[in-house]
Amino acid sequence: MDSSSEIPDLPPASLIEQILLRHLFELLLNSPGVERIESQLLLHASGFHADLFNESGFTLFKRIFMVQSLDGRWSEPRFTLPERLELRSWREEDLPAAAQLICNSYEAHPDSLINDQYRSLHGSMRFLNNIVHYSGCGNFSPLASQGIFDRRNGEMIALVLGSRISQHSGHITQLCVNSAWRHQGLAHILLSMAAYRFLRLGTARISLTVTGVNAPAIALYESEGYHQEHTFDATVWQRKGVLSFLSNLIA
Repeated sequence: MDSSSEIPDLPPASLIEQILLRHLFELLLNSPGVERIESQLLLHASGFHADLFNESGFTLFKRIFMVQSLDGRWSEPRFTLPERLELRSWREEDLPAAAQLICNSYEAHPDSLINDQYRSLHGSMRFLNNIVHYSGCGNFSPLASQGIFDRRNGEMIALVLGSRISQHSGHITQLCVNSAWRHQGLAHILLSMAAYRFLRLGTARISLTVTGVNAPAIALYESEGYHQEHTFDATVWQRKGVLSFLSNLIA
């Protein structure tokens, strides 16, 4: 007997995914202890399962996956910081200062709708621990991660974090600047330094993600040589309409 005749025809992968998602939604949305559900469908094009998520009461946010080739970038970036500022590599003791910076930087920011960890100091610390200690987004790279500090009080005012996704691929997991120090070129410095440090690690390309409505950030990344590779959806479900309330505050 031909063994292949015993293998049943399987439905398309997209249909299997929809079946699994429907069962998962039915379980989670009817669980009294579940107040919020977040997901980012990085491997699917934006809109792929949008109808199903919309039917289940999720809010969808378009996200952009951007990449930059490091071919030809061999020289160390040159820049001048204000005298009161210093740039240095990441240290383990920077965790609390970084959590405070993230929490402050994402106040009334679109990304705080997608990731509620950004909305509190405790949540920002959990977010950082997941990246730095638990490989939440690749293997954390202290060499590619930099902070800019105020010499007067030691406050961290800008931060870039990087992780290794593979031997030749890096990812910017976080970039933020204190609102009082924006539009002074600090983000450009951090991105340039991260790219140079990744290059020293043998990385051929680096990537990052950004929310589609964040036009200033997209313009910044494009000016640094990043280009859009694809788009995907971040989805959020919040019980009792809290997400709509927060959206109105940010708008």
